[in-house]
Amino acid sequence: MSRGSGKSRSGKPATGGGDGRILDEDQRNEILAVAILALALFLALSLVPVAVFGSAGDRWFPTGNIIGVVGGAVQGLLYAFVGVSALFLPVLAAAWGLRVGGWVNALASLRVALLAGGLLL
Repeated sequence: MSRGSGKSRSGKPATGGGDGRILDEDQRNEILAVAILALALFLALSLVPVAVFGSAGDRWFPTGNIIGVVGGAVQGLLYAFVGVSALFLPVLAAAWGLRVGGWVNALASLRVALLAGGLLL
């Protein structure tokens, strides 16, 4: 969204929300996209084994997971339900977040989602 044009990406005037809303649709989509990307980062970090860091990983992450106890629980659940294919869930979430934010076109995000979804199965 161009900050100085006074218009949103959809071409509508960027008003403060004449319908009583504080945020317009583009701003809500961007906030949702950042939240989905944060979820993708959380999933990715929770699936990284601490053994990647060698012996220092055990000292840095005494819970056995980069995210902590919650990350360990998420890792356990994902591996229990989906198995090793859980590694593709952060890719799916990132593709979804980039699409919701309007930062990639629909075709590119669909291709990545189909690839990751197919590998997930």
